[in-house]
Amino acid sequence: VEPFKFNTNYIDIWAFDVSDGLNKRFKVARVGGVEILDVPWEHEASHQEEPMDAFRIHGDAPEHVKLRMSLIAKNLLLEEYPLAEKDVYQDSDGTWYYEGDVRGMDGVGRFVLGLPAYVDVIEGDALKAYLREQLGVLERKMLEGRQ
Repeated sequence: VEPFKFNTNYIDIWAFDVSDGLNKRFKVARVGGVEILDVPWEHEASHQEEPMDAFRIHGDAPEHVKLRMSLIAKNLLLEEYPLAEKDVYQDSDGTWYYEGDVRGMDGVGRFVLGLPAYVDVIEGDALKAYLREQLGVLERKMLEGRQ
């Protein structure tokens, strides 16, 4: 790969995968080793990062979601996903919300599935469909005795 940019907080790296011909993100924590070559980049014109959402997901066209959260969920959201801070607000009743565009359901979906008692999906049909699908997977695994 040809790494060309660190992302926010140096969590991952954008790199051009020469064999696949695609730009990809790689988690720094998962990098097993680095070999520095004495050759210049050959594909610099192809180096292109994609927009990333607050949950560190890139790719798909943006989908709007709105979550209602408890104080616990809001705090965990900001601890785990600090880029979400610009999209978090509190209404006049003291209720916390996250409202923003996401580029895939995996990131926001993991957040919601991890805190089902503390998060309500107010808007986001794609997110609701994703959550139903994931709950179906869990139910099948439980019926098969795999959970």
